[in-house]
Amino acid sequence: MKECKILIVDDNVDDVEILSEAFQHTGVDSVHHEHTAMKAFIYLEGIHTPAKLPKLIVIDAFLPGISGLLFSRFKKNGIVQGYSSYCRMYFEIGKRS
Repeated sequence: MKECKILIVDDNVDDVEILSEAFQHTGVDSVHHEHTAMKAFIYLEGIHTPAKLPKLIVIDAFLPGISGLLFSRFKKNGIVQGYSSYCRMYFEIGKRS
């Protein structure tokens, strides 16, 4: 089976823990998390080999600072270099009023 890596970006520690455990129980090899979009950008920019990039990004749409929605627009427009050929996806976690 191909290696599967997931990046979770969420400021809620409980959400990160629940998602991490759920993904690991389904056989995901590696789950990395960051608590802000800016830290996620820095993490992704530090990956220089396309094969090491996460296959899925799960992001809270309502992060403080740079929101998850803005993050996804940056990703879609190729602002984070080297990631454009990979699956880009975000999920809204814990929709807030």
